[in-house]
Amino acid sequence: MTKDVITLAPIILPSDKADILLTQGLEWWQNSGGIIGRDQATTRILENLQISVIQREDRIPPLIHAGNTSVTAQVFGHNWAETCTGSTLPDAEFDLAVTESYIKVLEDNKPVAHEVVAPLVHPVKGNCLVSYQRLLLPCRFKSGGNVIGSITSLKSFYVEQDIPNHDAPSTPANR
Repeated sequence: MTKDVITLAPIILPSDKADILLTQGLEWWQNSGGIIGRDQATTRILENLQISVIQREDRIPPLIHAGNTSVTAQVFGHNWAETCTGSTLPDAEFDLAVTESYIKVLEDNKPVAHEVVAPLVHPVKGNCLVSYQRLLLPCRFKSGGNVIGSITSLKSFYVEQDIPNHDAPSTPANR
């Protein structure tokens, strides 16, 4: 079960351990107050930002945006990320495990950063292991509506070697 083996280790930003993308995301959030508008700074951050909306506490929050450089796009594909509005991640158990802290971020109205290491079932590649940093940000649209923003940085993505009919496993992300 994904929830039993997922590792969420908190990280402190800014630090030399934090990825530059997360640091830039935190700076954007501090400067904008977490308001997602149509300004130039938001346009830049949207390339990496994943936005989810919490509709009910007992449901996985669907995505309303996944940037082209986000871990979501890198792991599940840019085509999937471009059309993900209203979707949840292809591995529902993984999605549920990594989104548990979203409600707390909105309630506390404070960013939280994690190192995430978790298995997932990729819809094409099968059993995989993904490792990344994420910065969860309480955000809202300029027109209103609270959402969760997630800035991510992929550390590695491996496909298990023993998957039948899969002779070209993914390699670690180049960082």
